[in-house]
Amino acid sequence: MNKVEAVKEVQKWAEDESRALWFLNRLEERNGLLAYATEARVARQSLIRRIAELQIDGQVAVWESGRDCDSVRYRGFKCLIPATVAEFDALCEHEHKWADGPFCLWVESPLLERTRCSRDLGMEAFEDGHAHVIFD
Repeated sequence: MNKVEAVKEVQKWAEDESRALWFLNRLEERNGLLAYATEARVARQSLIRRIAELQIDGQVAVWESGRDCDSVRYRGFKCLIPATVAEFDALCEHEHKWADGPFCLWVESPLLERTRCSRDLGMEAFEDGHAHVIFD
C-alpha cells in the first residue's frame, strides 16, 4: 500500500478516529516507521480517551498555562467546548495563531472550580532590582 492509498483510507475512516489511528499504527509497523510517530499517536489516543472520560453533558473544560510576550505567567480555566477532538484541535489552532509566547492547553472536567491566576515576572524583576534578568 502506498502513501496515497493510505491517506485515502484514513480519510475514509475520519469519523472513527480510533480505527484510523489503529490503521496508521499498523501501516507504520509494516513500513518500519513506528518509532517515528508513536509518541504523537499515543498522545492523540490519550486525548481522545481523556475527553471521553471527562465530558459532562457533552462538554469539557479547557485549561491553559503559559507566558505572554511581557513575561506574564498565567494558569487557569480558559473555556468550555463541546467534547470532541475536532473542537479541541480548532481551539489549539486558534491559540497558536494568536499566541504571544509559549502555552499549553489541556482538558479537565467541567465540574472543577474555575480559577485563574497570573504573575507579572517582568514587574517582579524590576521591583527586586534586577530588571535585566527574569527568574521563573
